[in-house]
Amino acid sequence: MLSNFNMKESEINYLDLSGYMFSGKSAFSDLLREFQNFSVPDYRTEFDLIRIGGGLAELRWAFVDNWSPLRADAALKKFKKTIAILSRSPKGIHKFYQAGFGYETQYPNIIEVTKEFVDALSQYSWLMKSPYSLVDLSPFEVFKTKFIAKIKKEFPWPDIDFNLTERTNFDLYAKRYVNRLLTNGLNRNSSTIVTHNALEPYNPMAGFPFFDNIKSIVVDRDIRDIYMTSITSSNGYNVDVSTFSKIAGSFDIDLFIQRQKTMRKIVSDKENGKVLRVNFEDLVFDYDKTVIKVVKFLGLELDEHKYKKEFFNPMCSIKNTKLWGKADKNILANILKIEKSLPEYCYL
Repeated sequence: MLSNFNMKESEINYLDLSGYMFSGKSAFSDLLREFQNFSVPDYRTEFDLIRIGGGLAELRWAFVDNWSPLRADAALKKFKKTIAILSRSPKGIHKFYQAGFGYETQYPNIIEVTKEFVDALSQYSWLMKSPYSLVDLSPFEVFKTKFIAKIKKEFPWPDIDFNLTERTNFDLYAKRYVNRLLTNGLNRNSSTIVTHNALEPYNPMAGFPFFDNIKSIVVDRDIRDIYMTSITSSNGYNVDVSTFSKIAGSFDIDLFIQRQKTMRKIVSDKENGKVLRVNFEDLVFDYDKTVIKVVKFLGLELDEHKYKKEFFNPMCSIKNTKLWGKADKNILANILKIEKSLPEYCYL
C-alpha cells in the first residue's frame, strides 16, 4: 500500500540535539525554545526510533546496505516487534510484565502509520515454513513445534508470514514515515521541529537519510564535569546514581575513560556544514558569540530570537560548570587521571 507514502516531500526543517550523556544538551534545548516557530519537546522526550536495536537504522541496513530476502524479512519482523513495544503504555497489572515507552501517546498515529510503512516495503506476503524461526523459540515452543509436526508428518519448522521486499524506495518511504510521525498535531506556525537524541553524537550523519531537511547540534562538555555529574545525585540531571553511573561507566574510572575514548575516536570529519559541535561552557561563558554561531548555523536572523533568556540564562547555568573544582579528596585522584588521559576534552 503506497498511497500515503507518495505525498509531497516535507517542507519542515528538523534539528536534532545530541550529546555524550550529561553534556548539557538541555541547555541548548532551552535556548531553542526562545526562537520563533520552533517546536521543542521536553528535554526528557527522546526520539529513539532510529538508533534503538530493531529500529530504523537496523532496518535500513537490511534493506539498503545488505539486502537479501531473508535478512530484510527478519529485519521487518524485528522492527514491527520493536514498534509494538515502544508504542504501548502498560497500565494496571500489565505494568508488572510488559515493557512500554508510550510512543502511542507521543505519536498518536504510530500504529496506523507503521502498518502503512510496512505495507509499502512489502511487495507480497504469504504463509510458509522457515527453519530459521526456530532460533526465536523457547525450548518448550521448539518441543511443541516438533511434536505437532511429528503427528502431522510435516517438516518440524514454524509457520511464518514471509514478506517479499525490495530495496527500491526505502529511503523515500522511511523519510515520509518519520515525517508523518513527528508532524502529527504540529502547530501550523512551526517551521522547525527539534528532536532529542534521534541521532548519535559520534556519527549523526548516519541518521540523515531519514529526513529531508535536517541539521545536528552535538553538545559536549568538560569531560571532568560529565564525570562529576554522572556520580553525583541531582534533580533533573542524575536522579539515580546507581543506574546512570553504570550506563556512563563512571563507577570505574578506567572504564569511564575508555568509554569516552571509544565513542569519540570515531567522530566523522566529513559533516558538510550540517553538524555543529559546540560546548555547554561556550553557551555559559561566551553567550552572545555562541548564540550568533547557532543562529548562523541554522540560517536564521537574530531578530528571530524573540524570547531571549526566558528559558536559558547563562548566569543561572554557571553553577553547573567547573564541578570538578569542587571534587573532594576521594574523587580528586580520578579527576587527575581524566586530565592526564583525556586532556583534549577538558574545557579549561
